[in-house]
Amino acid sequence: MAETRIAPDATTALPTWHRVPQLADLVEIFDAGVQVCSWQREIDPAIATYLSRLHQTAELQVTETLSPATEPRLDGLPDGPGRASLMEDLSLLREVVCELLGRAAVRDWC
Repeated sequence: MAETRIAPDATTALPTWHRVPQLADLVEIFDAGVQVCSWQREIDPAIATYLSRLHQTAELQVTETLSPATEPRLDGLPDGPGRASLMEDLSLLREVVCELLGRAAVRDWC
């Protein structure tokens, strides 16, 4: 079941933001009154550590076109513990976004 967020001064006729606990619930983005639908999930500790280290050591911007047929490369990201986990997670998210949008590819950056 989704958690609906509406601005305090908004009416229910305005678009809403749904935070969903299950991956399958992301289809709520297609509901008429939903503007944003986010999948609330726990971050892998290895990914959190990798991104924290990366944030402390560098200002990077990496752009990648993600498609369901290919793994993300993100060659600009340095090696280190947690990088492989991040790549696996991005692969999952790539598949989800491409499937939801019915697209062959999406452009992503981090």
